[in-house]
Amino acid sequence: MSNRQFKALVSVFLFLILPVSGCLSNEHAGDDELDYDADENYSRLIDWLYNNEGLPNDMPSNVLLNVTHPAFNNNSYIERIDELNIFTRFNTPSIAYHFIPKNDSTNQLIIFHQGHGGGIELGAEQISYFLSKGFAVIGYAMPLRGPNVVDSFSLPNETIHNISTTKHAEFAIIEQFNISAIPIFIDPIIQGINYVSANYDYSRISMVGLSGGGWTTVMSSAVDHRISRSYPVAGSIPYDLRDIKEINADFEQNLNRTVYSIANYVDLYTLGSTGENRTQTQIFNSVDPCCYYSEGRESEIYQYRDQIVNRNASFNVFFDTMNDGHEISQNTLNFITYDLLQAEGPL
Repeated sequence: MSNRQFKALVSVFLFLILPVSGCLSNEHAGDDELDYDADENYSRLIDWLYNNEGLPNDMPSNVLLNVTHPAFNNNSYIERIDELNIFTRFNTPSIAYHFIPKNDSTNQLIIFHQGHGGGIELGAEQISYFLSKGFAVIGYAMPLRGPNVVDSFSLPNETIHNISTTKHAEFAIIEQFNISAIPIFIDPIIQGINYVSANYDYSRISMVGLSGGGWTTVMSSAVDHRISRSYPVAGSIPYDLRDIKEINADFEQNLNRTVYSIANYVDLYTLGSTGENRTQTQIFNSVDPCCYYSEGRESEIYQYRDQIVNRNASFNVFFDTMNDGHEISQNTLNFITYDLLQAEGPL
């Protein structure tokens, strides 16, 4: 057995035993954890994001049945691909793809969210793997990435704002109206769930995302509790653990966003793993060359995991010690699939 294989087995072993030893003693939690009120925190978060109106009940503006996608031509695991055309309140588009598997053995849906790199073609291998295991998948790209590139969007005062880049910092102007820009990133997820909830009978909806898609997974599962199991990969870490490169994060993760004064990352992880049959597993590539690596920070990561567990949330971490890239590895895919197939209880 190689050293990397041994380290991977140790990671899986720790994942399996630590939560059981868990419900860790209160000496590991500060008063804020003991007094934490998830319902109150959730209400304040939703009120800020949605102007006291609650989660949107919007649906995709159009659904095209049985489309093709060049990254999935001749894929033997696919029965059909449907295209969901989604627009947020700021008229930013999100084109998502609903993959119906030939082998629908699980009756489960996985929302797969690609990171800043581009469209879902970058996640074709991972999507195909989930399809091969009998999961349906909805694949998303981030705003201004892949098929979602635009040259303008609407401001809260109903004027059109022209942009010249694909940087998410273009959305900063929205916050001059004392309105959060975060819904641009998560409204497409909510609309997709609205659509499948009305038209399909999936027993469970889970979410997996890489990098910026991992951040979107954290935020989406915090606000939409229909996401029962979530697996953010290399997507975030609390601010006090970040290195210099991670502190100067993308627009949506920058500490200047008001949302983080309402719900910090420990709060968001808690909200994403609180409730009946809901869990979140934060996945780290141990030596990720981009960001949000775990090597050298394991003990601090376990400490905030313990804080979240003490809030009666079902939260855990998994260190992918066999992966030295900024990606979702086969090792992580195997772990997620095993976890989902072992999960009990409906959505």
